[in-house]
Parts: sequence; C-alpha cells; structure tokens
Amino acid sequence: MIATGATVEAAVNGWLAAGGMPGLTVVAPHALFVDRAIERLHWLPLKQIVVTHPVDRRSLLLFPARVVDVAGLLADTIARLHRTELPGRSRLRA
Repeated sequence: MIATGATVEAAVNGWLAAGGMPGLTVVAPHALFVDRAIERLHWLPLKQIVVTHPVDRRSLLLFPARVVDVAGLLADTIARLHRTELPGRSRLRA
C-alpha cells in the first residue's frame, strides 16, 4: 500500500545509491496518497506506478500510472470460497 510514499521514496533512493538504473515500476494494491505522497512520487525517476485500488484516481494523473481492475477476480474468488470450490476441481466434500 502506498500511503505517504516515504517507503517507495526510500526504496528507490536506495536502489539508485546502490547503482541501480532509474525507470523502476512500483506495484501496490492500494494507493492512498496522503500527506506529501504525490510530491514525493512525482519527482522520483519511475517508469510507472501500477495499483489495483486507488482511493483518488485524479492523483494518478500527475505521474505515469496504471490501474489494474481486479474486481472480477475478487468477486469470482469470493463466490468460489462461498461455494467451497477450488479452481479446476468439483465441490469439496465434508
């Protein structure tokens, strides 16, 4: 989860200090972007940020970002769990 962006900033700066190349892709399931997160992330040399559930999609317009919709996958998983099914198998026996 990206909240303030401080951990992403520290990780990217550590990567660069260790000789890593700029242009990283950051992947996170939730994007809260609170406090100075947008400012922190805007200035990092990122290729893109990929999130599955941004709280505020407008924030993603400020830097290269991609939203991956996993709603269908989660709904299917919940339905299978409710029916006690596993992918590729019939109903579980008690």
